[in-house]
Amino acid sequence: MKQFLIGATATIEDQFFVSGALTTPDTTYTVEIDDPAGLNVVNNSAMTVVSTGLLRYNYTPATGAVCGVYTADCIYVHAGVTTKERHKFEYVKEID
Repeated sequence: MKQFLIGATATIEDQFFVSGALTTPDTTYTVEIDDPAGLNVVNNSAMTVVSTGLLRYNYTPATGAVCGVYTADCIYVHAGVTTKERHKFEYVKEID
């Protein structure tokens, strides 16, 4: 699991495949992020296409955000089918 210093920008990257080939979803690609308490801190924000099939979202926590494990769900719609990929990352006070 990736760790970030609290207050720093966390980069969430995901790859989307169709039949084994990197593919950019044809309809939507968004991200939702929940904090360690399960509270939604990002809701349906657009991800950036970096290259074919590689998508990225940069999350900067609000002032006062807490340390702990955050959950990011990358949600894609392609050919009418919705796919969700879950990622976890952690905010810490110091990196080991």
